[in-house]
Amino acid sequence: MGWQVEIYTDQGQTKYLVWSDKHIKADAKQLQPNWFTLKNDHVTYDSFGVHTFKKDLTATVSMRTILAQIKRDHATKTVRHMPTNLVIKDHR
Repeated sequence: MGWQVEIYTDQGQTKYLVWSDKHIKADAKQLQPNWFTLKNDHVTYDSFGVHTFKKDLTATVSMRTILAQIKRDHATKTVRHMPTNLVIKDHR
């Protein structure tokens, strides 16, 4: 349970790879994970579709929109507890 985020720099842009297991090991990381980038007040999310031979699915959303969704979902408590289920590995 939880999440593992790995931080890399790619062509001058900080890239955050997200794994849906905070204890995931290197040998289980055979497929490209979902990843996101932060720029100004926006998050760009990329999702790789396995065996689709299609481009990554990409969506950009403002932080304001994300916060509004958290409020609509009554998920503030869940978000505040996320750091206890999060492992960050910084490779910059």
